[in-house]
Amino acid sequence: MGAGQGRGSIPISKMGYKVTAVDVSSVGIEQIRHSDETIQTVVDDLYIFDVSDFDYILMDSIMHFEDSDKEKEVSLVKRILRDMKNGAVFVNCIIKGEEGEKVLKEIFSEFDVESIFEDYSEYKLFDETYHFHIIAIKKMLRG
Repeated sequence: MGAGQGRGSIPISKMGYKVTAVDVSSVGIEQIRHSDETIQTVVDDLYIFDVSDFDYILMDSIMHFEDSDKEKEVSLVKRILRDMKNGAVFVNCIIKGEEGEKVLKEIFSEFDVESIFEDYSEYKLFDETYHFHIIAIKKMLRG
């Protein structure tokens, strides 16, 4: 979700996974289509896109939880966690920072989820190094 030009979608597809790339920008989606024709591409608003049929949901650098967008982004993550199917995995990469990480963990605490991966990583782009917090949670099965 929020696939942009395919920084995450294309490598995941090349690993053999069936990928659906969703972004509000038709420009980014068109670039993905030209790079990898096996990726299903969807131009749609993340805030209304139905996630209920997916096994994995990846959001990379979409959430910042800054004051101007915090309420909208919190609602989005809550909707995803509510609507995703049992057993599905939600992976979020967020710029390293105490406030954003805290907000994300508070959201997760409201749901029946299990943390399955958490680590920090660096991403170098030109002369800049970005530090990310990567967390994957699994929606628990209810019997």
